[in-house]
Amino acid sequence: MSKTLVFRYKVWLELDGLPVIGPGGIEILKVIDQEGSLKGAAKSLGMSYNFVWNYVRRLENILDIKIIETWRGGARHGGASLTDKARKLVELYESLTDEVERLAKVYEERVSRLVTPGVPRGGKGGLQDSRRGQE
Repeated sequence: MSKTLVFRYKVWLELDGLPVIGPGGIEILKVIDQEGSLKGAAKSLGMSYNFVWNYVRRLENILDIKIIETWRGGARHGGASLTDKARKLVELYESLTDEVERLAKVYEERVSRLVTPGVPRGGKGGLQDSRRGQE
C-alpha cells in the first residue's frame, strides 16, 4: 500500500500577534456575498445572525475598513454585500492560500523523493515504534 507525505498548514492574518481572519472568517465573508444578506449567510453556515453580525463588526473595527454594505427594505427587502476592499481581502487571501498549496505540493514531492514513507529504517518498526519509551 502506497503512503503519501503531506504538508499541513493553516493561513491566517494577525495584527500585533492577535488573529484577525482565517479560513473560517473568509468563508463567512464569501457566503455573505453569495447570499446577499447576513441572515441568509448565518442560516447557510449554521451560525446565529448575532455571531455573523458581531464577527463582521469586530473585523471592521480591527482593520478599520468597511467590510459590508447593508440596506433595508425596498424592492430587494434589505440585504448586504461585501465592499470592494473586503472582496479584495478575500481575493488576496485565496491567492495566498493557492500559492502556499502549490508550494506545499512541490515540497511534498521533494520530500517524497528523499524518503519512503512507512518503510522502517533498521530496527523493528517505523517512527511510532522508535518513539515508544520516550513518553
